[in-house]
Amino acid sequence: MTPSGPERITDDERPPRTPLALGAFALGAILAVAVGVARVWPGAGLSAEALVDLALVVALLTLLGTAALFRYGTQRIRHIDEAAVASVQEREKRLALIVNNTSDLIFLMRILRDPDGRVTGYVTESVNTAYHDVTGLAPEDVLGRRVEEVLSPEHAAYVLTRYEQAVRTSAVLRFEERLTLPTRTVLLETVLAPIADGRGLCTHLLGTARDVTDRRRAEKALQELATRDDLTGVLNRRGFRELVEQEIKVARRTGRVDALCYLDLDEFKPINDEHGHAEGDHALCVVADALRATVRDADIVARLGGDEFVVYAPGLTAAGEGVILARRLERVVRQGSQTRLSSEGKAYRIGCSVGVAELQPNEGFDELLARADAMLYANKVAGRLARESDVSRIVRETKARLRVSSEYEKVGDRPTEPEG
Repeated sequence: MTPSGPERITDDERPPRTPLALGAFALGAILAVAVGVARVWPGAGLSAEALVDLALVVALLTLLGTAALFRYGTQRIRHIDEAAVASVQEREKRLALIVNNTSDLIFLMRILRDPDGRVTGYVTESVNTAYHDVTGLAPEDVLGRRVEEVLSPEHAAYVLTRYEQAVRTSAVLRFEERLTLPTRTVLLETVLAPIADGRGLCTHLLGTARDVTDRRRAEKALQELATRDDLTGVLNRRGFRELVEQEIKVARRTGRVDALCYLDLDEFKPINDEHGHAEGDHALCVVADALRATVRDADIVARLGGDEFVVYAPGLTAAGEGVILARRLERVVRQGSQTRLSSEGKAYRIGCSVGVAELQPNEGFDELLARADAMLYANKVAGRLARESDVSRIVRETKARLRVSSEYEKVGDRPTEPEG
């Protein structure tokens, strides 16, 4: 395809030149000169009657030449006009071919106005072939009809808001819209371009829309891979952080009570050692299912790695409720493993230790997770759930017991109760 530009007419396309016109003008010019010479030079020997006859001949030849040139000019203009019209028609065909073979939806909306210039509606004036291929709507179903006559009330209201914004700002507008069809739902990435007349009044909206349903689905799948634990299906550390950081912002703004429970499985290592890693993976999936079945829809469950799980509970009814949730989670893991874990005909079970921390003002994700981890460590060592205020005491008592036990082992005896 050659670049578009001014049409040029070749010599072969030109209408034949008129020899009569050129000859008449040439002869007329010669005779005019002769008449002029005769009038100023008496020696030429021409009578007055001859001069008059000669002038008439000049006039006649000039008239014939003018007529011939006029005819030639008319043919020339007609030929140029026909060539220009043919060029425009050819360009329109090429443009229509391009428009109807693109995979993007292209549509032209005419803006309706009242006598005062206020916008009263939008009518579909033109659509391309892809419009029907994607939406299933035939041209006769949309051409000449208002937006609200074609789309559902909810979708029409959304689209009309975008149309009004494009007309009001006279600027290109980009947005995404979800089009619900009888057989499927399509996500469209739409661009609206206002078209103005010579007075600067917006008369049309040119729209292009691209079906991005598959692309968004692929992006969502990639996001799932990046934020989900591929073994258990719950969130991984990255996905957990992203969601919890958003919940923390909401909690700061509303002052609600949020809590984070940090779980570490007990007796998990022997499962891998005695029954194999496949059974260990099965046990992790059982625990993840049990946690998801226990928490609320608003709660966030994740596996941080290994045998460590976390649950973030936003919007608790009162302070201290996080401890109740932690105890329930501990009980569910223990009971769930009793009914669903077995290997080679032998049932086994696992338990867990839980640390819970309620969100404090101006606390971030890392600080909250660290406090829950500290509670987990204290509870794992102590063998029971503890209040957050008892962390330092439990750690202190545990260290003391370990120190006393070590001293008893050195002397090889145990203390006895004093008598009497």
